Parts: sequence; structure tokens; C-alpha cells
Amino acid sequence: MNSGIDATITVPGTIGSKRLPRFDIQLKSTSQNILQEQSLKYRLTAKNYEELSCDDPFVPQLLVVVLVPENIAEWLSQSEESLCLRRCGYWLSLRGQPRLTNQNTITVEIPRQNIFNVEALQRIMQRIAAGESL
Repeated sequence: MNSGIDATITVPGTIGSKRLPRFDIQLKSTSQNILQEQSLKYRLTAKNYEELSCDDPFVPQLLVVVLVPENIAEWLSQSEESLCLRRCGYWLSLRGQPRLTNQNTITVEIPRQNIFNVEALQRIMQRIAAGESL
């Protein structure tokens, strides 16, 4: 069965007393203009929503939506000195959200402050190691 998980992110070591804390991500991308002033709104299939809204997953799961330029040639540039990816990724936990009834899709709202960057990864891993829900 396809679980909808695209990647697992693991700390190769310990945080506090937790060894190898990890979480799964379902990764989506879009070039559509979905940014609003405080959030972005992304349409998710009912299947993906139901997978991510599990109330008590064994491994925490996050949705990560990456905004990319419309022109694929602008997505990244690379040289020997750098690798530059254009635009930004945003994360959201749907854990414990209500079940859907008679819907094929649902629009989720992701706060713009939920940028998926190094600082966010560190905070997420610290929360997982502390046993907190995401």
C-alpha cells in the first residue's frame, strides 16, 4: 500500500536522550500563486489529507509544500561554489485534524511563518525528541 510518504528525515545521533529522532514528510510542489498575506492555501487530495491527519502516527508526519518558479529552468542554478534552489518550502502538521466526509479534496492553510529551513528542522527535531506532538 502506498503510504504517501516521500522522505524520512533523521538526526544521525541523539538529541537529549532520544537516539535517531525522525519524521516523515509528504512533499508537494506547485508553481501556482497560492501565497496570501499570512498564509498559503494548498489543495490536497482527500487520500493525502487522511494519511497526514492520523491522530497517533508511530512516526510524526508533515506536509511540505515547495513553491517553485513557473519556468522549470529557473528552479535551480548550480556551480562548483553553490547550489541555489529558487523559492521556498513551507511545512504543516495535520495530526489530529477532523476526518473528511464526502470530499475529494480539501484546501489546507499553511502559515507563511512555517518556512521549511534549518531553524525549523532543528525546532521540529527538538520537539520530537522531547516527545511533543507536532
